[in-house]
Amino acid sequence: MEPLTDKDLKRIKKEMDRIISRNLPLLREEVSREEAQRRIMAINEPYKMEILESIKEEPITVYHIVKMLI
Repeated sequence: MEPLTDKDLKRIKKEMDRIISRNLPLLREEVSREEAQRRIMAINEPYKMEILESIKEEPITVYHIVKMLI
């Protein structure tokens, strides 16, 4: 990946602000380490796998943005 520019960071911040302003509810869930690994592998997120490996306690807590259907 190429280094991020100031323009990239501004675009990312703008998108983050847009998401935050929606004030979507979060769902907290506790899962086993094996379930967390399965989910992370299913979405192909190696960085999240690194984070999971650094977590020593169980169960693993995950959070989801609850998408509301209208």
